[in-house]
Amino acid sequence: MRLALLSALLLLCFGCAKPKPPQPPSAPQALDPLTPAERATAEKTALADARVRDLIGATGRLAHLEWFAPKPAEGNAAVERHAELLYAVASGEYGVRAIVRLSGTPAVVEVARIDASNVPITSEETQEAWRIAQADPAVRNKLGNRIAEIRPEALRSYSEDPNDPCYRARCFYLLLRVGANYLNEPAITVELNSKRVLPERSRLQ
Repeated sequence: MRLALLSALLLLCFGCAKPKPPQPPSAPQALDPLTPAERATAEKTALADARVRDLIGATGRLAHLEWFAPKPAEGNAAVERHAELLYAVASGEYGVRAIVRLSGTPAVVEVARIDASNVPITSEETQEAWRIAQADPAVRNKLGNRIAEIRPEALRSYSEDPNDPCYRARCFYLLLRVGANYLNEPAITVELNSKRVLPERSRLQ
C-alpha cells in the first residue's frame, strides 16, 4: 500500500513539473555558414543598393550567395559577418560582385564588375538555354521523341576571338543526360543574349 502511494505521489510530482521554455536560437558564430535569414537579408540589401542595380540592370541573375570573410582591418580583432553575391549579366560581357556586411546595420561595402568567367552558371540559365535549344528545328529533328526524357546540364563556352559569337557572350554547351547516361550527340551550344543555337558551334546533322 505504501509503495503504491509513493508511486502515485512521484507520478503526480512529475506531472506538476513545469516544462522548460524553448531556448532561443543562438546567434551564428563568425565562421558559421549563412543562415536562411542572413541570405535573405544579403540579397535584399544588395538589390536596394543603387550601384548594384545599375550594374546588373533588369536582367541580372543571382548566381552565387555565400558566407565571405574579408580581411580584418588592422588592429580590429572582431570578425563581422559578411556575404558575397555574384550576379550574371544577360549580355555576358561581365559579372557583378557585391559584398554585404551583415553585422549591425546591413550594408553593401563593396561593388565591382568582374570577369564573366568567374560567375557560376545558374539553374535558370541552364533551363533557359534548354528551352531555346528545344525551339530550334534542327535540335528537334535530331533528338526526336527523346527530348522529353532529357535532363540538361550546362558548361560555359568561351572564346578569345572577337569574331566568335561567344566572345564576351554568355554561351552554354549543353550536356544532355538521359537517366544516368549522357548523349554523345548532338553537340549544342546556345548563346543567351541572342537566344539562339549557334550552328557553327553545334553538331546537328
